[in-house]
Amino acid sequence: MFATWRNADGKEFVSVDLVYQTTDQLKGVTIVDSDNPPGIITLSFDGLNANADGLYDADAFYQRLKEAIDAYDVLLEEYALPAAA
Repeated sequence: MFATWRNADGKEFVSVDLVYQTTDQLKGVTIVDSDNPPGIITLSFDGLNANADGLYDADAFYQRLKEAIDAYDVLLEEYALPAAA
């Protein structure tokens, strides 16, 4: 789950969490609700430092995301198989 936040000055921040049904919830076919919340893992990112609230500067986060996508595109160009005839 991607969430964006703004401070009082309008500066934007980002948090990213993996939200999922736990194994017990899946096995028991249990409905996820406020009494039975999902599992949540807060993600961290190499090269980025979270602030005291665990949030990332949005500009830095979006730049890091762009760098990762660009690196993936380079891999596709380098290792893509030629189209079949």
